[in-house]
Amino acid sequence: MVSRKNIAAAWCMIFCCAQPALVHAGAIHASAVNTESAGTLSDSNEILATLNSYYRWVLANAETVMKNAPGIVDVPGTTRFYLDRSAEQEFIDGLMASGLFSAEFPAVVSGYYSTFEKEFSGYSAAEFDQMAHDGRGPLMEVEDMDIFFCAQEYTYNDEYIKNIRLKDLQIKGNTASVLTVFPFEWETNFKLQKVDGKWLISAFCVYE
Repeated sequence: MVSRKNIAAAWCMIFCCAQPALVHAGAIHASAVNTESAGTLSDSNEILATLNSYYRWVLANAETVMKNAPGIVDVPGTTRFYLDRSAEQEFIDGLMASGLFSAEFPAVVSGYYSTFEKEFSGYSAAEFDQMAHDGRGPLMEVEDMDIFFCAQEYTYNDEYIKNIRLKDLQIKGNTASVLTVFPFEWETNFKLQKVDGKWLISAFCVYE
């Protein structure tokens, strides 16, 4: 009936079961890098600098930015709910103000929420009633995690960021894919684009 009733369990398996061979993010070992572009070491360092800037920005700004994030709202007096996207542009603007995301990133974020908006609008009255009876669990990944760290809720701080490690870095021309690993073995995928000589985030976590 509801295609994402087991989201929380599935994500827990992803976050908790991986056992990567870790490489410290501050000093990339050559075996962690697969590249088809020139200037590998320079690009690798610049990509890591972008990610470090991202995490520092998150610590300072995430709480404010998240106030405008789309979220599920119940319709009073009914069993229905909908995805409130009324402040989505403000949410995106808050992200883009960091200067760390590419011009393509807003469309990626909107696409994520559009998918769920369409799904929710297609539920029948009987489906809403059944979910109300059973108790609605998370229907979107972002309901059950800290979206900026792509992980379960935790008290994130500077010390936590220092222990983020690099599992894999793939560079192909002006695009790159990165997999970071957190102290609790949670992993986050990033995609980046090199724009005017600067590496910018074009996708990450569920925004891909």
